[in-house]
Amino acid sequence: MIFETFFSPEVNILGLYIPWVVPIAFVGFLCAMILVDGMERLNWTRFVWHLPLFLISLAVFFSCFIGLICSP
Repeated sequence: MIFETFFSPEVNILGLYIPWVVPIAFVGFLCAMILVDGMERLNWTRFVWHLPLFLISLAVFFSCFIGLICSP
C-alpha cells in the first residue's frame, strides 16, 4: 500500500523518528501550495480576500483530509 509507512506512530527518516503528523502536514502544505499556484496562474486569487489566510486554511484542510486517509 502507498501509505503503509504512515501506519506506525513514528516515521523513521534517516534514523530520526518523527511523529507521523509531520510528513502529513508537509504533504498537505505542498498540496495547498500547488493549488494556490494554479489559482494564481488562472488569476482566480483575485476573488480571495486574504490569500495567506486562505493558504493556511487549505493546508489545514488537506492535512486533515490526508490524515483521515492514512491515520495509524
